Amino acid sequence: MTQFSKRHYLPVFFLLFAFFNTALPQQKPPSKPTQDDDIIRTNTNVVQIDAVVTDKDGKVVTDLGIDDFEILEEGKPVKAQYFSFVPLTENTTTSARTQISPDSQPTAQQLKRTFVFLVDNPVINYGIVDSRGLSLVTIDINLLPRAVRASLEAEKVLRWFVDGEMTASDLVAISDTEVNIGVLASFTNDRDLLHAAMDRIRQGVAQGEHKVIRLMNINGEASLQDLIHQNLQIIDTVDRTIDQLANLPGRKIVTLISRGMIYDPRLPGSDKIRERLAKLTEKANQNHVTFYTLSPSGIGNLGGMSPMANRGEGPGSVNAFAALQGTQDIGSLIYMAKETGGRAIYGTNDTSIGLAKILEENSGYYMLGYDPGPEAVARPHKVKVVMKRPGLNVQARTTAFATNRPIVATSPAAALNLPVARTDIPLELTPLFISPDGKRSRLLSILHVDLHGLSLTPETDHLDVLVRITGPDGTTVKEEASRMVLRKGVSQREVDEGIFSVSAIEDAVPGYYRVSAAVTDPKTGFTGAVNKFIEVANPASKDLTASSLIISNPRPAGTDSESEIPSLAQRRFASNGPLNYDCMVYNLRAQGNQPTQMQVDLVIKNGNATVVSAPSRTITGDASTSLSVGGTLTLPDLPLGTYSLEISLSDLRHKDRRVVRSASFRVVNR
Repeated sequence: MTQFSKRHYLPVFFLLFAFFNTALPQQKPPSKPTQDDDIIRTNTNVVQIDAVVTDKDGKVVTDLGIDDFEILEEGKPVKAQYFSFVPLTENTTTSARTQISPDSQPTAQQLKRTFVFLVDNPVINYGIVDSRGLSLVTIDINLLPRAVRASLEAEKVLRWFVDGEMTASDLVAISDTEVNIGVLASFTNDRDLLHAAMDRIRQGVAQGEHKVIRLMNINGEASLQDLIHQNLQIIDTVDRTIDQLANLPGRKIVTLISRGMIYDPRLPGSDKIRERLAKLTEKANQNHVTFYTLSPSGIGNLGGMSPMANRGEGPGSVNAFAALQGTQDIGSLIYMAKETGGRAIYGTNDTSIGLAKILEENSGYYMLGYDPGPEAVARPHKVKVVMKRPGLNVQARTTAFATNRPIVATSPAAALNLPVARTDIPLELTPLFISPDGKRSRLLSILHVDLHGLSLTPETDHLDVLVRITGPDGTTVKEEASRMVLRKGVSQREVDEGIFSVSAIEDAVPGYYRVSAAVTDPKTGFTGAVNKFIEVANPASKDLTASSLIISNPRPAGTDSESEIPSLAQRRFASNGPLNYDCMVYNLRAQGNQPTQMQVDLVIKNGNATVVSAPSRTITGDASTSLSVGGTLTLPDLPLGTYSLEISLSDLRHKDRRVVRSASFRVVNR
């Protein structure tokens, strides 16, 4: 990759406002709809119980048979009629696990695990007033340091998981119960987005965005209404999370990183929390969601029940300090985990050890099932799984439900409501950020439908298209429904280039966006769906920033500039062939009378591993608001697969200023 040449920046973006349609030849329909692969069907009522079995060392046991298990319903044995072990991870090294392609959104068939990490980290101030003695006693306890410590511990454990343990067959969402982090809470395995979510959660505490919960204990009577309200909001958040997970296949894990909720029956208002938690765990069991809970408080950090608590029966029998301890009760965490077959991790100063246990337990599980009869679909079944082989531990939910609900997405809108990719219709989605004037931001999204090998019925005359763009605050900023009209008699060039549509948002506010697109054949229900994330920078700020890195094949001589659009979307290249790259850099600073200087470094990566790099080069210019960086490089001899080109732009006059952009591409022939 040592050969490259400078060339001027090509303003191809004005072409992307057009809506391009090409024709599609009639082809025979396939004998079997491929969408059936995305449908989970159960023809009988089956109570399914997912059981994790570990040995004395905490390792998952994988060689058991159906006769090693006993299922009890309401204390009476029932015969297991269905049995299988479901592996969730491959025996790969950490290095292999980190090689996740930027375009690796899993399909329903590929998705094995979905993790939702909810960080519950309220800032609490606690006041104690006691006027019952000879003198007035007032104590004010500020627990902000505890919240800051908890946020750092949560970030540490999440970064450990995302950077080293997440796989391409996982979907992950990270959210905060105290601050709305918007689109950053999306399901993804895009590490950049997940890192941004972690940063946002940590900053929320450090920058004082959390509402301070003020609690009082006056003469032994605790006033906990604000905390009760916050606890109920947490439960509401988890409840909505279950709704999002309900129609996803695979193992579904909600990990609540929390110091706990009001749970001790001696505390006023705990009955409301306990009642809601009972309903929450029932809903989780009905939708095959497992709760794991992690307490980030550490040992001796005012977390959980206090040994100083008075052993009375009513709320008034708890002393003031014990009430303070009990407001963050790990009993709630233990209950949530136990009822859904998960685990509660607490009493440790290193929660990554606890998360390692969670990941081990979710490397595989046994699926047990039995038929409870035709009238048993809706009601809960109180179950217990018992191991017949000694020395083994089993974790299984205590309540199970029979279900025969299919998962079907046969319209663009339905497909976009699921965070998995659909591949019946091959799609490529390319979001791009550019600022034409160095002041306003423009977000462009190119949707490409690949016509090669696409089989549709002869009656299909159009495809239904839906493009949805979600802004940084989590709200939909644009949704476009349209039709791609198909016609007969297309040229080979039109087949090679496929069908395109382009969406644009002018004056896009800075932040992360989720761009989602779905295309459906209304005659067959065949669907393609894809999600991509992009960060829109603020070129009008004083920070060094850059547009998206735009890559394309060189345009053949004599062709019009429209021919560049297919290459922008497809990003397919030949090994040992040329690749054009373009990027705009904003806000370079001069130093005195010296011109601006920028160092450009290019590397090709496969996952996180660098495959090859080009020699650094320096660009000198004036103090204009923007500078174009572009060139043509010759790819080395690369195996077929997905790669990324990464450009690093460093301001040599101000060495603390650096920006990195990357773009994924595929090597399709050699």
